[in-house]
Amino acid sequence: MDGMRGWWQVVAVVVVTLCWGRGPRFADGFSCVCSLSECEELSEEDCPGEETVWDPCGCCRVCARVENEPCGGPYGFHGSCARGLECVVAAPATGKAVQDANSEGVCTRESR
Repeated sequence: MDGMRGWWQVVAVVVVTLCWGRGPRFADGFSCVCSLSECEELSEEDCPGEETVWDPCGCCRVCARVENEPCGGPYGFHGSCARGLECVVAAPATGKAVQDANSEGVCTRESR
C-alpha cells in the first residue's frame, strides 16, 4: 500500500508542476508564433496608406490602417493606424472618444 501512496504523491507533484508552469501562459490569452518564412513580402508602395507597421506579434510588416478602417482591439488585433491618424474608440452612450487599449476603434485624423 505504501508503494501506491508514494506513486500518487509523485503523480500529484507532476500535475501541480505542469499546471503551475502553464498557468501564466493561459492567463495571457494571446501568444504569437513568429515564423518569418510566413511573412509576406511587402513594400510601403503596396499599401493604401503607403506605410507599413509591425503586426500585433511584432513579427511581420503589414499595411498600416488608413482613415475609417478598424484599429486596436484586444492585443492590437485590428492593426495600427498610419501616421497622422489615431485609433479612436467611441463610448457607446456618448459617442465621445475614450482611451481603451482593448477596444476596437476607427482610424481618425489626429485632432490638433
